[in-house]
Amino acid sequence: EVEEEYPRLLAAYAGALDVHSRLYPGARAAVERLVADGYATAVCTNKPEAMAEALLDSLGVRSLFGALIGADTLPVRKPDPAPLVAAVERAGGALARAMLVGDTETDRETARAAGVPCLLVTFGPDGRGVEALAPEATLDHFDALGRTVAALIG
Repeated sequence: EVEEEYPRLLAAYAGALDVHSRLYPGARAAVERLVADGYATAVCTNKPEAMAEALLDSLGVRSLFGALIGADTLPVRKPDPAPLVAAVERAGGALARAMLVGDTETDRETARAAGVPCLLVTFGPDGRGVEALAPEATLDHFDALGRTVAALIG
């Protein structure tokens, strides 16, 4: 029954994808600074790729990311490390100098599986609860993203 309803759920989700979606304060400027500083940036999400692409386009930030890997881009999805590895490679980065910025336990598990540092935001769905996942760093506001990235991966 779930498989029968899933296409309807995706269609409804796609129709309202950006109705309530907003960038967190400081997010655009923080990513722009990373790009200006020479970091390769990518999106690795468990949203279907076309939906993630549409959402990033509607928010006006797709051009800030050198790659996008969605739930259906590869045969596996997070927390398998393959999507993150592919995102890093497609963006022109190197796994040895990569990290994952996220907000969930799945993100933490993905980073751990890929062997890269994880920075979890404290303003996502789990709030400060992400601290219990023992990420290498947490982030309270995007204003601190650049210096946190530099501290973690140079």
